[in-house]
Amino acid sequence: MATQKSTQTTTVAGRNMPTALASNATRGANPKQSLNVSQLRLVLQTVALRAETARQVLSHAGIDEGPRTAAIDAVDVILAGIGAIADGHSGAIAIGDADHWNFGPNFADAGKEVDHG
Repeated sequence: MATQKSTQTTTVAGRNMPTALASNATRGANPKQSLNVSQLRLVLQTVALRAETARQVLSHAGIDEGPRTAAIDAVDVILAGIGAIADGHSGAIAIGDADHWNFGPNFADAGKEVDHG
């Protein structure tokens, strides 16, 4: 006799997904700290709002070099924040932790070199 598993679903960002998947997908760098559904919703809303902000900044960038450069710099900061949020709560680090996203790949090792000068 075959038994069928009951799958509970959770709505996250307007989509239904198995509750177990929602929980597993939200473990950050510390697997002991899973996000609950409300926390995951807040994380995804933050990512969405920051992405929309980036789109708006770029739409107002104009063709002049000064405003365009400022817009590109602003969007770079916004995207680093989005990447850090997503990486920190994905359960698997794709690029790195928040320090890596914000300060670059060599941040963790900065200052560890011995200066013989």
